[in-house]
Amino acid sequence: SPHSVCTGTHTTPTRAMTEASPLLMPASTSLLATDSSLPPEPAVPWVSDLAAGRLQMMFFTSLALFDMVTDGLVFADLVLEKQWPVLGGCLVAMVLFPQFLTFAFLRANGQKSLANVWQVALFPVLGFGAFFGRDLTREWQKVALFATCLSPVPLINIISGWPHGKPPLATGAIWFEVAEGLIEAPCSAVITLYACFLTRKVPSTSFLASIVASFGSTARAVDKLNQLGAQRGFWNEVKYALAQLPDVMLRIIFLATFAFLTRPFGDGSDEDLEA
Repeated sequence: SPHSVCTGTHTTPTRAMTEASPLLMPASTSLLATDSSLPPEPAVPWVSDLAAGRLQMMFFTSLALFDMVTDGLVFADLVLEKQWPVLGGCLVAMVLFPQFLTFAFLRANGQKSLANVWQVALFPVLGFGAFFGRDLTREWQKVALFATCLSPVPLINIISGWPHGKPPLATGAIWFEVAEGLIEAPCSAVITLYACFLTRKVPSTSFLASIVASFGSTARAVDKLNQLGAQRGFWNEVKYALAQLPDVMLRIIFLATFAFLTRPFGDGSDEDLEA
């Protein structure tokens, strides 16, 4: 029988499959476990594992929130200041699509219920509802458009993970982070860079901040997915995410440059974009 246990020096087929396949290995020896090739971090005696985990969550949550805020500022600027609603619509679509896609994925796997949809729908509904349904002043229109790019998901994840120093797997926090970093961040960076090329002017602070935040979020997500399940300290997380930055930056800049060079002929004026 293929599942019979042999004695002596012979190895059962089941055991051989387990030794050959990393997916069947125990958690302690799987490729998804801690990467032994990583240099050990020096222990800091006055920082507990719980405090280090909380520090790591706070840092990367701040990065995610900063990315959202800058995307909201750019979205409002594209629509109201530059009068480029098409580019603005593309940007906000890239911001919202990964959130709803991840929610649908988690709901299909039983990790989210329909009652949790408010986590991804609250700010877009409020923002677009106020912008299209109310007679707002220009300043409040900016606030409404800015709000559509916000999400409470990073705060929910850090609150749920605060007692243990890391978000519980049941919340699906890792998938929100990966989707935001691999779909939203690079796409919004390409659109923002493309808009900067069209203006042929020095980008504003909000545009530069949005691009830099997207670079960081993308590099973080690439490293996170590449080392999925690895238990690493805070400085190793930052170091290996930074190592992804050059490749991420070159790819995003190339795509934005390619889009600019292959655009319809024109002088880059508002009339060209509206046409």
